[in-house]
Amino acid sequence: MMSTHESDHSLAQAYSPAPLPPLSPTLREAALAILSQWKMEETPDAYLTQPPHSWEIAAFVPSDLPVPRQLITVSEPDLAELPSEARALELIFESPDLSYEPLLARLNPAQQVLYFSGAVDYLALADSLQELFTSPIQGGFGSKPNPELPGFEEGLLRKTSFSPDFRVFRLESPAGDDPVERLSHILFSLNRWLTALQEQGHSPDDLLSKLEFSLELTGDSVLNAVSVRTLRFLLFHWQKTRDILQPQPVFIHAYSHQSTTDWVLSHTQAYSFTSELALVNQEEAPMDDLLNALAWVLAQQVWQDYSPEQW
Repeated sequence: MMSTHESDHSLAQAYSPAPLPPLSPTLREAALAILSQWKMEETPDAYLTQPPHSWEIAAFVPSDLPVPRQLITVSEPDLAELPSEARALELIFESPDLSYEPLLARLNPAQQVLYFSGAVDYLALADSLQELFTSPIQGGFGSKPNPELPGFEEGLLRKTSFSPDFRVFRLESPAGDDPVERLSHILFSLNRWLTALQEQGHSPDDLLSKLEFSLELTGDSVLNAVSVRTLRFLLFHWQKTRDILQPQPVFIHAYSHQSTTDWVLSHTQAYSFTSELALVNQEEAPMDDLLNALAWVLAQQVWQDYSPEQW
């Protein structure tokens, strides 16, 4: 449910009491050219403004380098090669009938961040993790949020409660042709899932700490960078509209089917990416003002298309 102070449904009015100045002619021309490539030619002039200083996007400032997450496909747990030097591993199980214990016994949760996905019985795997590891672990599951199965969701939350930093759910966003539709779908899916679990007595801020947002990279490095920035801001603003006084930092990881490595991005990072192997490449990124302007335009479009009645 939206708060009363958001009844106008305008991002600009929410973050700036006065009209925002327009983009400079140079920035405007560059932004319009890119928006045209993204099939957003009909962007209203009102959106082509300088981002407000008070929109509180500390996430736009890069900090530490992202952590590479190495992907390991597991068909035979006893034979799977586990690189000891990798800081983060994602184990992708090929069959739900595999025994987890032989593989888990070879892991080092004190030194590595561990993720599990694929054909997995997540409830059984959660039991195995709790039995084998006496200390909290970091990482997460690839379990998709499902508002139709609140009982299953509650079971995963309960069984992994021994590890507060373990993110049990992953909201995936495949690459698509329409960035507005893609980001709107993320907000809509998130809202449905949180609403279902809130009805079971869970708080939205606690649930967000158990969720990872997974974005598939496109071949457009500028769109990748802008999508990450826009998603961070929308999730920040979305929490404010739900009266979460201290919005949770969002946790995003980016992936590409061209690579065996994903990038785990902390909440203070907003990078651009190359189209090959999802490598971070800040040198090829356009100037920061243009990325900010594009993210502000995209955020306004998504928020406007997302009417309060849908929430």
